[in-house]
Amino acid sequence: MLSKWLPREEKGQSLVELVIVTPLLIFLMIGVFEVGWVLRGYLVLVNVNREITRYAIRPGYMNFSTQTNIDDSWQRIREWVDTAVTGQLPLNFETTDVDDDDPDVGNATLIISHLVADTGFPCEDFSNPAACDCTQFESNPSANPFPQDDLVIHPGMSKFAYQATRIGPEETATGQRETRQNYDEIIASMVAQNNEFNCQILKRGGVPSANNLIITELFYDQPQLFGFPLISNPFTDPVPLYTHTTMRMIGAARSTGASSGDLLKGVDAIGPVCFTYPLLADGTPTGFPTNQKVSITDSGWILWNQDTGSLSDTEFLDYSLQFPQMAVTSFVDPVDSTETLKIGSRVTTISGPQDVRSSLTSLLGQQIIIPFTKNPGDPATVDGFVWATIQSAEDIEPDGGLVSNVKATLTAGSEYFPLPEACQPPN
Repeated sequence: MLSKWLPREEKGQSLVELVIVTPLLIFLMIGVFEVGWVLRGYLVLVNVNREITRYAIRPGYMNFSTQTNIDDSWQRIREWVDTAVTGQLPLNFETTDVDDDDPDVGNATLIISHLVADTGFPCEDFSNPAACDCTQFESNPSANPFPQDDLVIHPGMSKFAYQATRIGPEETATGQRETRQNYDEIIASMVAQNNEFNCQILKRGGVPSANNLIITELFYDQPQLFGFPLISNPFTDPVPLYTHTTMRMIGAARSTGASSGDLLKGVDAIGPVCFTYPLLADGTPTGFPTNQKVSITDSGWILWNQDTGSLSDTEFLDYSLQFPQMAVTSFVDPVDSTETLKIGSRVTTISGPQDVRSSLTSLLGQQIIIPFTKNPGDPATVDGFVWATIQSAEDIEPDGGLVSNVKATLTAGSEYFPLPEACQPPN
């Protein structure tokens, strides 16, 4: 009878519990290891990405002056990546299909972007910086009272697509490898910051500064450590990792877009663009007369854009003579609406005397680039570009208080004094 009330001896209970709990513990441990493995991979990837960016921003390492130099710059970065990794991650930028025998092939993609915001003078009265209200740029980031001297370049603009490159496959098992940067938002912020900074620095007697950024984005398919069943599946193995780094280019700190600057000196930090003035030479004679002054306004004055906004045609022309970057930033072909000025482009012309004497006088003795045409009219076709020099004030012929004609000596590009790549005929 007592045996009914005494506790029975239970054997093997702990063993049963251990059998039940052990797989769960193993599963959790593997999960911890996998998460730790991914975190380690991500931290290494962040470090590698930063080192790549630090390499790219140093003076002399990136050169955007010609397409060949740009390609060489991208290649130097590609070669340096292996040094930055030093075996910490098996990054492979091959664009071939994934090899079953080598799952690391094509597991990484690097996207490099270059953005330029050189706003020069923030306010129109650049002769009196003290009159510029710097608080407007802080309270209203979209404020840009004087955009005429701005030089804004980023790869989101079709004509500046060369300012970015992709190293590695466009797509892997984890998805597309497209940039995740909103270039329009970034450049708007850069313009606002550059305007505010230049406003403050000019008030202190300094010179305008340019804002050039390098953004590197690194994608990597991180394989799982153990590939344990249930944990490892097509949705979680490999693990897609992404990181990006933004740094300012060290060698592009001083603005060259101001009226006192020289844009051609800064082209290595800008790109292969054609900075030209809105004067149109007659290209119908064979060659150009050597050391002989010819009119560069008989074919008309050039407006880079038919839509001059709130400016009159004369005001737009006057600013174009002060800031040749308007040939890059404001140009729109009146026929097909393309935005890249090149040989074969059409340009809008206006005739008659213009109130631009002061801007032309500032160009005396300088060698400038102007287009020439063999098809005068409106619109006129750009058949090439040539060096021009307005040698003296007598070459700016007056008509009352206006300018009716401008003469200059013309010099075609040569081996010893070549035109910039973007102003030359395509190969």
